[in-house]
This record gives sequence, structure tokens and C-alpha cells, in this order.
Amino acid sequence: MKEILQSSRIGIVIILILCCNLQVVHSQSINRKDILQTIYKATKFMDEKVSVNGGYVWYYKQDLSRRWGEMEAFPSMAWIQGPGIVSMGNLFLEIYRVTKDEYYYKLACKSIDALIKGQMKCGGWNYMIDFAGEQSLKKWYETIGKNGWRLEEFREYLGNSTFDDDATEGAASLLLKMYLTKNEKKYKASLDMAIKFILSSQYKAGGWPQRFPKANIKYENSPFAYSNDYTFNDGVTFNNLKFLLKCLYVFNDKKYLGPIKKAMDFFLLTQYKNPQAGWSQQYTIDLKPDGARTYETKSLDPTYTATNLELLMKYYEMTGEKKYISRIQEGIDWIKSVVLSKMDDGSVTVPKFVEYETNRALYLHRTGENRLFGKYYFDYDSRNTVVHYNSTRKLFLTSLEKEYNSIKQKNITKPVKSFFNMDSVASTQNKLQKLQLIDEYFLSKSERDYRIRFDDEKFIKKIISDLDTEGRWLTRFAFISNPYIGEPASGDSTTTKYAATRVGNEYDTSPFENTTEEKYISTGEFIRNISMLLRFLEKKEGM
Repeated sequence: MKEILQSSRIGIVIILILCCNLQVVHSQSINRKDILQTIYKATKFMDEKVSVNGGYVWYYKQDLSRRWGEMEAFPSMAWIQGPGIVSMGNLFLEIYRVTKDEYYYKLACKSIDALIKGQMKCGGWNYMIDFAGEQSLKKWYETIGKNGWRLEEFREYLGNSTFDDDATEGAASLLLKMYLTKNEKKYKASLDMAIKFILSSQYKAGGWPQRFPKANIKYENSPFAYSNDYTFNDGVTFNNLKFLLKCLYVFNDKKYLGPIKKAMDFFLLTQYKNPQAGWSQQYTIDLKPDGARTYETKSLDPTYTATNLELLMKYYEMTGEKKYISRIQEGIDWIKSVVLSKMDDGSVTVPKFVEYETNRALYLHRTGENRLFGKYYFDYDSRNTVVHYNSTRKLFLTSLEKEYNSIKQKNITKPVKSFFNMDSVASTQNKLQKLQLIDEYFLSKSERDYRIRFDDEKFIKKIISDLDTEGRWLTRFAFISNPYIGEPASGDSTTTKYAATRVGNEYDTSPFENTTEEKYISTGEFIRNISMLLRFLEKKEGM
């Protein structure tokens, strides 16, 4: 839209068209039939035209000639990471829950059957599934994956499963929900494999690695050594903890209680010493803070520190054990010590990376053109930093401290009737509702606020009217990439031309935003629109 408005004439035309569309839509009253027809038409298109064996990626060209997950995908691929196959499976189950239409349950079955095909022998999942087989997947890693300059996790096929980006836990949670929907035994075997894998991959200290089983790599020298680390990044430890919590309440089996408590205590075990009472994103096997990809240096991270402090307050609520809040003030004080600026909305700007001992902010830079002729480095200079991985982040520190001051005044006792102080979860007999209640319990304030946005009737009418005749919601500004063209024989490793861009030269297969007017099919846009229609329908009908 920024490019459109650079031309005032085109901008005026666009605005007039939008106004006309809104007038047409608003002149008609919205009803259940309108919503259900829209959902069916859009879903039918995604299933019949876009899906591959029930699987999905993130973006597609309109003619389906190219497609992307986190990176460009082969036509035979489905992406596990959201908004991919797991997100779509969850959406189909949600449509089925609201509408009771078996058509959507069958679509959920289709996606989850595809998910099971991609389950590895160990019980977990990789980032993606290639229905053409392992040789095709290896070829992808050796070509497209290998040459994504900034996506180092795709440089090599390790042959194991990942907890990164909610891949394995997300798939396992979907299987749990699917099994509980109709108690179909065919899903239980795959679910049991996933549960066993998550339990067996928990390290002795209580956390989980990014990937498991351990890859056959030399820890000291391999660029993938961090994949064996204890990991907070992308919610690895917390997501697995939450999944086991769901299993605890659904199956009423105390075998999950020990692993859950070990995971909760891992948050205490890894908080750094005062006055730098924060957390790193990763920890070595001997529990020392560690780096990960070359643009994730060994450091303390204020954003993950804030997240972990929030979770520790939840653990105190759940257990009544004051050890979980005993060092929260230290953590808050440390974040205050590294604040870079205060914003008008009450938020603060903090560094993503803070150096040990000096407590100084570190800033990320790069030189060069691509994977072979380029490098990342850190210094104390805040100018000309990398844009694909911001060196500063935004936090609502006042809200965090207010929440802590409130909870420390409460006299929370240890649970008596249930495993934890989660009475609403324990009291309901509906197992699917237990899953929902646990998810809601851990929602952050920003996530709760997002859920109640965009339920205005005018906005819903706009969603319905934007669906085209083929059943598509087309979107601009998709993340695409340069096509794989081989590897360069030479290059300039000192240039700063790509220092502040998302992508390097034509050999770099990393994704970047297409800022032209070209429109794409977006799985994420489909999920958002359907979810809003469902929420509006439930609200309207008091469901």
C-alpha cells in the first residue's frame, strides 16, 4: 500500500473502490449462511487446488508455479511450522467444532494423515515433510536450503527431529486434539510415539534441546553444535512443558508430573547470577550460556528474560511455591539496567543481545554477498545493523513489574485437590476443553488483546466481500525468494551493499518481502480470515 499511495491518482482510485465495496457490503445484513458459504468456498479451494496430500506451505504464486514455507519449497513438500500443515489441521478441527459439519472433520483427517506420514521413526518431526521421499528432501537441503544465507538451520540435513518453531510439539498437540475429538484409535499409536519422544528427549536438568536425537556432529567444531543445547529459543522448553501438562490432565497420569516439575525448575536453574539476572537463549550441556547461529552470539537476552519471568509467576500460581518468584525482582532490575529508551506507549526498547560482565548492548552486522562470501559479526555500534534479526526489541516492562507486585502480595497455597492450582482445568470432564483452558491460561496480554480485535461486523463483511470468485483471499507483500541458480565461484566478502537487507545477491535463497503489487495465495491470510469468521459466528450466536 505504501507504493500505491506514492501516486496520488492511483491512491484516490483505490480509496474510492474500497469505499464503494464497503457500501455494497454494508447495505446487506450479515447472517450465518453468508459466513458458512464463505468458509466452505474458501476451504474447498485450499483443499482441491492448493493442498498436496493434505499438506500446505505458507505462500503460493497464483498459478502455483512456485511456493514457499520459511524458504522456497518443492511442489512435493508441506511445511510443519505455522502457518503450515499443523495450523491448517487445527483450523479444520475448529471449523468442525463450530459447524458440526463432517466435511471439515474429513479435511482434518486428511491433513493429520499427511502429518503422520511425515513423522520420523524417533517419534518427532522435521521442519517440513517431503512426500517425494528422503532423497528429494536431501536434494532440497543441498540446493535451496544450503544457500539461504541467514537461515543457517537449513544448511545441512541432520536426519533428526526439531522442537524449533513449535514443529514437534505443535504436531503432537494436534494429534492429541484429533484423538480426543472422536477417540479414533488409528491416531493413538502416532500420538503415543510423539509422547514417548518428548519424554525421552528431556535432558537430565529438565530442559530440551533444539533437535533430537543428537546429531552425529563434533560438538566443539560443528556450526550445528547448538542444536544439542538446552533451548529456550522459540519456546522449546515451555512448549514441551505445556504439552506434557495437557497430557497430565487429559490422561490423569502422574507419570507426567515429574518431567513437568523438572522443566519448571529448569527455569530457576538457568537464571544468570546477579546483577545480570537474565537468561540466554541456549545453554551448553554443562549449563553455561551459549550462542546458536552465527548471528546469535553468546549473550543474555532481555526479551526471553521477560518471557521467563512471566512464566515463573504462572508457576508460582500453579504450585504456591515461592521459589518461583524469589528472583523475579532481580530479573526486572537487570532488564531496567539495559533499557535503551522509553516510548510514549509505555514500552521500553532493550537490546536483543547483552554482553556478559560488561552489561553492554551488542549490535549485529554483516558484510559480503551470500553464504559463501559473507559473514556476520557483533560490535557496540548501533548503526547499520542487520534488519532480518533486529538488535533491539520492545518490552512492556511496567506491566511486567505491576504483575509481579500484584502476585507477590497473594497468599497462594499449594494445590490440594488437583495436580496444580488450575481448578477450571481440573473441574471440567470435557477433555478437549481442558486443552483449550490450558492454552488460555498461558496466553500473554498481547495475545489476549489480539483475540478480541477485528470482530466488528463491518470488518467481517469486508472479509466476505474480499473472497474472489475462485474462493481465494489474495494478498500482497508475500515473502518470496530468489530461485536457486547454483553456487557462486567468486564474490566480494567485504561489500556492505547487503548489510541492511533481508537478502544478499542473486545466489542467496533467503526469503524477502515482495513490495510490488503482485498478489499471492497466503495460507496465513486464509487461517486469519476463517478464524475471525468463526469467532464472529460464535459471538453472534452466543455459542
